[in-house]
Amino acid sequence: MVGKAQTGPVIRAATADDVADMHALIVQLAVDTGMQHRVTSTADDLLRAGFGEEPEFAALLATDAGRSVGLSLFYYEYSTWRGVAGVYLQDLIVLQEYRGGGLARRLVQETVRAGKQRGADYLRLSVDADNQKAIGFYRAIGLDISADEQICYARDAAFERLAGES
Repeated sequence: MVGKAQTGPVIRAATADDVADMHALIVQLAVDTGMQHRVTSTADDLLRAGFGEEPEFAALLATDAGRSVGLSLFYYEYSTWRGVAGVYLQDLIVLQEYRGGGLARRLVQETVRAGKQRGADYLRLSVDADNQKAIGFYRAIGLDISADEQICYARDAAFERLAGES
C-alpha cells in the first residue's frame, strides 16, 4: 500500500515518466478482453491528458522490481443526487501473472483512499457485461452491481452530430 512496507508490488502515484508503461497495460487489458481493435489512444495522449496543467485523470501504478504490473486510472465526478464528489475508476489492470494475489484489491483500496483525500464519498465504475470474472471480483470486494442503470454514450459520428446541433 502507498506509504507502508508491503511485500510484492509497490503501489505509487503514476508520473509523466510512466505513460509508456501505462499505455502498454491499457493495450494489454484490451488484448485480454478481445478489444484491442478499440484502442486508439497513445502514450502521448496519456501524457497530454493526465500530466498537463489541468489533468483529466489520476493514476496509480503497481510496480514489482522495476516492472509495471498493475494500473488504476481514475477521475473525479460529482453526484447531484447525493451532493458529493466521487471517484470513477476508468481502468483497473493487473497483469495475468499477478492476479489472484490481492493486487487488484489493493489498487482499488488505494484509489478509494486517494478519493477520500479529495473529499470523495463513493466509487463508481463500469464493467463489461460479459466479463464475469471481473464482476465476481467486484462483488467479492463489496461493490454492488447496478441492474437499474444502462451506460449511454455518443462517440465518433454520433458525437459530432450532437455537437453540431443547437
